[in-house]
Amino acid sequence: MPVATAHPVLNDKYTGMVKQGLWGITKGSKNVKAAHAYINLFLDEDFQWAFAKKRGVVPVNLKAVRRLASNSTLNKFMILDPARMARMYRPDFSRADIRAWIGKWNRRVDRYPRRETVRIVECLAACLRG
Repeated sequence: MPVATAHPVLNDKYTGMVKQGLWGITKGSKNVKAAHAYINLFLDEDFQWAFAKKRGVVPVNLKAVRRLASNSTLNKFMILDPARMARMYRPDFSRADIRAWIGKWNRRVDRYPRRETVRIVECLAACLRG
């Protein structure tokens, strides 16, 4: 069975979207050494390669990105080329009105019958465009 993927295109300028996450250790943590080890595990090339291969996320470890890009199947489904990665949309969440986004999302999703497949990527792109 043929399988394909599509990345959202925003304003003909961006293809795909970066979802950034943050890691941190809270002040007063009882085992800071273990917390560092846990974070370092997630940054490790082998872990990021295996996690990305299983989950379809683009790792931050560039050695893991290169390993994934050498796999012709994964390279078809994921944005792994550094030039294409640079053209991915990076939302500025510091300027986001989360309540407005949730309201807009709910209004758009409620327009679709429950049994119909919701085109989530189009809806999300519309919410991001404002």
